[in-house]
Amino acid sequence: MKIGLWIEVYQTARVIYDRKTKKIIKVIPMRRKILEREAHSFVVNFFKILRTILADLEETGVGVDGSSVAIHDTDDLGLYRVIAEGGDDSYGIVVGTGTTPPTPDDYTLESKIPHGTGAGQLSYGETGVSAVSAKDNNIYLYIDRTFTNLSGADIDISEVGLITYISRWLLIARDVFSPPITVADGAAVTIRYTIKATT
Repeated sequence: MKIGLWIEVYQTARVIYDRKTKKIIKVIPMRRKILEREAHSFVVNFFKILRTILADLEETGVGVDGSSVAIHDTDDLGLYRVIAEGGDDSYGIVVGTGTTPPTPDDYTLESKIPHGTGAGQLSYGETGVSAVSAKDNNIYLYIDRTFTNLSGADIDISEVGLITYISRWLLIARDVFSPPITVADGAAVTIRYTIKATT
């Protein structure tokens, strides 16, 4: 069995936004694939969480603030969640402007783009996790989040990460886009992580 992580980016909408009232006037749906490639981004924290679940023991990870985080075995596997509400940029799929290549010891994004509609900000939708699906000899799990640019100017996304929440936030994957993905003012993009196993 081969297990891999893939990343895809889609332009999913054009948004007409009234800056005075701060209201979306119209959303024009579309689906145009911008990028698809294998991700090289699981970091050490991910494997420590996996070992904790599989071996019934405790590990220590590194939180996004650089502090030590105890990772406990638990019967409540929902404790390790990446599903984040819209507007919450502390976990789930998060994006940034950092360009440093990923390393196994990464624990945070280099320069996170915050949620919002101001200069240099993106509006974060919710992070969703699909049901497990199987087709032919492949098994899939999808993690998606849409980012809408209502800032008034184009914004470049050059890094993406996946952050889980236990008692604190832990980065479990990080990737860098080179060249960056430009999100035009008024555009929405969806970033998808796909965990794929081939038997």
